[in-house]
Formats: sequence, structure tokens, C-alpha cells
Amino acid sequence: MAYKVMSLKNENPRISIITAVHNGAATIENTIQSVINQSYDNIEYIVIDACSDDGTQNIVQHHIDQIDRCICEPDEGIYDAFNKGVLMSSGDIIGIINSDDWYEPDAINKVVRCFINSDADIVYGNCNRIIDNKTAGKLPVRNLRFLIWDMCIPHPAVFVKKNVYERIGLFDKKYKIAADYDFILRAYLGGVRFCYLDDTISNFRFGGVSTTNEQNCTDETDQIVLRNINLHRFFAIIKQFIPEIKSIYIFGAGEWGGRLAKILKLTDISVTGFIDNMDEKQGTLFNSIMVYAPEVLRSDESQVGVIICNMQYEDVIYDQLIGMKLSSSVVILKLSELILEYSEIQ
Repeated sequence: MAYKVMSLKNENPRISIITAVHNGAATIENTIQSVINQSYDNIEYIVIDACSDDGTQNIVQHHIDQIDRCICEPDEGIYDAFNKGVLMSSGDIIGIINSDDWYEPDAINKVVRCFINSDADIVYGNCNRIIDNKTAGKLPVRNLRFLIWDMCIPHPAVFVKKNVYERIGLFDKKYKIAADYDFILRAYLGGVRFCYLDDTISNFRFGGVSTTNEQNCTDETDQIVLRNINLHRFFAIIKQFIPEIKSIYIFGAGEWGGRLAKILKLTDISVTGFIDNMDEKQGTLFNSIMVYAPEVLRSDESQVGVIICNMQYEDVIYDQLIGMKLSSSVVILKLSELILEYSEIQ
């Protein structure tokens, strides 16, 4: 049930933008320019610097007349810096853009219109993926119901009413990489109203903390999912789809498949193995479980289930398995079906 969050008081609400930085001299100029050159005029800009020693402060000081608040002091990590910015902000709405990233020129104006027109508590849009200074598509934006399994909206394109932080709490500093996911999931499970703005808001440069520490990010995400998911409900849904099966193959030796394997370890359903189409993965161990080629399903005569854990190619993989004309004792299921069914009865 959604809780009551106050509507914006006027048509020109104050927007607080927070940039956290540590040794970002190579990119922060672009970030600052993208904020101070916005078409929207009621912006409070806050820069939190964790004692950079690479010339970052020289760049910040060059723009100090257009930066409302700037502190340079040690912190406990990026989410500690975010929390400092949130606490000192005076805006009705808060956006966070890191020193590797930047906004599109009319982004804030579009976001404000969306807040006003929708009366949402959180607005999120699209975000370009930047690799080697070139746009390489967009970060995926999925149905919000997938939030129980992964961060499915791009944080650089997320804007939050300040009173949501007062209701949900700040970023949890025990997470060093995935606290943004933890915050967004808490908001979603707490009934906060989201609105998707189908427009490009920001640009995310690969090479930041989450993309250079992918395994740590995956591990933290696993912890967050396991802490928040209702295991009894999730297992009941698996049994609803495959009631008689005690053994599962997981198709996809990747992040989502690994997460499912950790969850299934807590049940009476055993993971026989992973299946993957990539030759280099076959015959190796993933999460201490053997990875097989799809042909293993032809030789396994027991009643087994296959759960496809590759969102990008799940329809292709499903068609591939159907085309193999496997035994009727093999039940094929998409993880997305489980997640959507689970979220439907939240």
C-alpha cells in the first residue's frame, strides 16, 4: 500500500543535485557543466569531495560561484558522501550524478514536469551507456517488478523527493557498491510511487566503482535480494510451475543464474548443474557447480526442470530448448515468469 508523500508545493520546485567525487579531475568538468548549464533554473548544486589530490579541487573552485555547497573531507565511501549531500540539501527533489557521468541539457526540466504531471515520489528515465567516450546503447530499464531480483533502473537517471529519504532512510553504508539498489528496493517494497520518464536523462561512463568491481557488486546484490525476498512465497511459485520436480538445471552460468543457485540451496530442490551455450564455460565449475552443454538434457532421463536465467536471450533459449524436442519429463521455465508471478502477489 502506497504511503502518503506530500505533493510539490509549486510549479518551480527546488532541485538539489549531488555530485560525489574522489580524484575525478579527468571527467568532473563535464559533470559540472552538465549541471550548471541545465535549462531549468531552480537548482541547488552540492559537491562532496573525499579529499581529492589530483587537481579535482582546482576544477571545482573554478566553478565555485555556481556551486551552492562544496565540502572536501574524508568519508567512508561513496554512499557516505551521498548521505552527506542528502542531509545538507534544501531541495524538494534530489538527483545524484557522479563525477564520471553527466546529464542531458534539458534533463532536469523534463524530470520536474514528470513529477508535477504524475505526482510521483520517484521519477526515473533512460541512461546512455558510455564506453571509450562513445555511446554504446542504453542501460536496461525493466519492469519495476524485477526490482526484487536486481537493480533494473539506472541510478544516474533517478530523482527522489527528499521526504522519501526521510521515510525510507538514507543509503546503507555497509554496502560499498550496491547501496543504491538497496535504497530503491526499500522504496519499492515500502509503497513509494514510481514514474518512468521515457526520455534520455543522463550518461553513464563505464569504468566506475560498480563496473570495475563486478563480482563485489554481484555479491552485495545477492545479499540484498536474499535479505528482502520472501523465500516461502518464491519456493511456492516454483512448485506451482514444476510441482513434482526435485532437480533443476539452471540455464545461464551468469549473475542471475548464480543468484538463483544460492536461493535454491535453501530449499529441498537440488541444482544438478548449470547449462550454457558458451563453449568456454562448458566443463568448468560455476559457483562450485558443473556447467554443461544443452545436450546434457537429452541424456538425463529423470524428471527435471530447466530454469532459463538469461534475460537478454531467454526467448531465444526457450525456442532452442523446444526445438531440441526433449522428453516430456523436462519442464522448461523462464526466471522472468517466476519473478513476475512473485511480484504480482506482493
